[in-house]
Amino acid sequence: MLLLGVAVSTAGASASPTSLAATAEAETGVDTALRPGDDFFAFANGAWLAATEIPPGKDRASARTEIADRTSRQIADLFDDANSAPAGSIAGQVADFRTACLNETAMERRGLSALAPRLAQIAAVEDRAALVRLLGAWLRADVDPLNWGIYDSSHLLGLSVEMGNHGEPEYAAFLLQGGLGLPDRESYLSSEAAAQNRKRRGQD
Repeated sequence: MLLLGVAVSTAGASASPTSLAATAEAETGVDTALRPGDDFFAFANGAWLAATEIPPGKDRASARTEIADRTSRQIADLFDDANSAPAGSIAGQVADFRTACLNETAMERRGLSALAPRLAQIAAVEDRAALVRLLGAWLRADVDPLNWGIYDSSHLLGLSVEMGNHGEPEYAAFLLQGGLGLPDRESYLSSEAAAQNRKRRGQD
């Protein structure tokens, strides 16, 4: 019924060049050697999975990460354009803020003074109960793994409250580790050359 409704609603409509290009790009990921009824996921994504490599320094590759990277580049271009804005304007203030954030000389001069309150809180932890209270005080709902694919928290742990994965009627709390550049514990402890190289790149 739903497919029929879509077919009727689009009958006689001409596809735009943008939609045709998007369709053509999506079809490049299809593995035509498979039948959709046997394994639809492999049919729809097989060619893309076989051809796509995870970029260096990243733990995953997807359309979401590609969009995020492209957005970051566009934002950087906007920052660069703001450098020529009149002093005191909104764009000029944005440029000044970015310049301050990139001023490593000033950062080195101040040292860890800005972190002194946080370091004092950490130093005051003497038992598990105090550690739990500290982690709870720093906890923020800054991840969204199921809807938007946001896995990285700027804190030790990130919280997300969402519907469960299996149709549960109750909402579930998801805790994700944050503050680590590598995807899992084994990435830090493994003696394999590839894992050591990833860790070394993160340290550099």
